[in-house]
Amino acid sequence: MLKIGITCGFLYPEKNRKIYNAKTLSYVENETIEYIARAGCFPVVIPNLNDELLIPILDEIDAFILHGGSDVAPESYGETPIGEWLGDKYRDKYELEIIDYAFKHNKPVMGICRGCQILNVYFGGTLYQDISTQTKSPVVHSDPVKYDMNFHKIQFTGNNFLRNLYYGVQEGNVNSIHHQSVKDLGKDLKPLCVSPDDDIIEAFYYAGDNKGLYLGIQWHPEFIDSANKRLLNAKILLDYFLKSIK
Repeated sequence: MLKIGITCGFLYPEKNRKIYNAKTLSYVENETIEYIARAGCFPVVIPNLNDELLIPILDEIDAFILHGGSDVAPESYGETPIGEWLGDKYRDKYELEIIDYAFKHNKPVMGICRGCQILNVYFGGTLYQDISTQTKSPVVHSDPVKYDMNFHKIQFTGNNFLRNLYYGVQEGNVNSIHHQSVKDLGKDLKPLCVSPDDDIIEAFYYAGDNKGLYLGIQWHPEFIDSANKRLLNAKILLDYFLKSIK
């Protein structure tokens, strides 16, 4: 059984929290775990540990999923925060170290939403800290009420493997739960699809010399019911990713 490592989010000490209020908690959204388990894989939540304890765990993992969640801190890509968008530098450092391990060991990585963004940062890219503030996009990329029932179209860029995976689909529909997004793509990253009404990059892949698959997906495939014909089939995407594991 393949072991798929999932990076976690963190809840920091908070005096008003009813349990563990003085402790940092690690968490993973449950549908992410189910998405991986349904594919016949063993989900492994990756703790934040020092290298002496962490590296032996990473050595046992076959591929990595970068979990969604908190904003990426602007300082992590050399910018100053605008407004209230401060991000999570602690989590950034933790995930960047895991991506670096995976890249150096040719192990595949799929970044989902925040994971897509931090993967871009690893390769030297930048982000829009807030789409509605920094662009003139007419697309609602995040709606806290509709949440994962907020959809928009994506359009494939050229003849790439994602277009071939969804052969016959001209414009797919995906969920959209993000107010940050890729601005400048990192080194050796190539776009796979965009939101056609504003050219926001919705997926990319690494096209450099390393043989691993490094894939950024801005939507949440784990929230998609693959029987929903209106949306891109999430199982197809995960199956492709898993087939890249050597």
